[in-house]
Amino acid sequence: MAKQAFKEFDNIYILNNNAGGGFGFFDLLRVKEDIFDRTIALNLKGQWLVAKEIGRRMKKQKFEPLAGKVIHTASIAGVKVDGGTPIYSISKAGIIAMMQLLAQSLAPKITVNAISPGYHLTGAYRNNLEAMKMTMNEGHVKTPLNRYGTVEDVVNVSIFLASPASNFITGHNFIVDGGIAEVGVQAHYFKSDI
Repeated sequence: MAKQAFKEFDNIYILNNNAGGGFGFFDLLRVKEDIFDRTIALNLKGQWLVAKEIGRRMKKQKFEPLAGKVIHTASIAGVKVDGGTPIYSISKAGIIAMMQLLAQSLAPKITVNAISPGYHLTGAYRNNLEAMKMTMNEGHVKTPLNRYGTVEDVVNVSIFLASPASNFITGHNFIVDGGIAEVGVQAHYFKSDI
């Protein structure tokens, strides 16, 4: 993929490294090895392979003040691990660790950051609000900001990280979850759901 990209473009300044998926809900001790391998391969190894190839080439670019920017997609499941999706959590925690290591390796010419979305109405839920709400209910998850996340919430952070406004930020994981992972206050869905 990276080779093809560099055939089509003279350079790549921004890599939005986004891959993710899970293969069911399991207790960690009951996960089959093939599920473990597929989840790690999709979520972590895939992002590593792309970042490795693109990062090497970005380092050679002559842009100033930075040669490029890498933005990884992690998840709040990598920050607050989820016992219902343990391998997904492990893979996303791995992305956060990998992002920090890449930030060290690619500095000072490339910034590397991550975005950890929470519950956002996306294709992961087949754009079905009820399916997402059911998942949240099963996990007893509530959003302090009293709404569900949108794709635009994540896009806005991506735009910021791709812009010059973030040129002095590297190695940071931006949690975009309406406060689920960090606020620790009593939360609620919508008033109609209380």
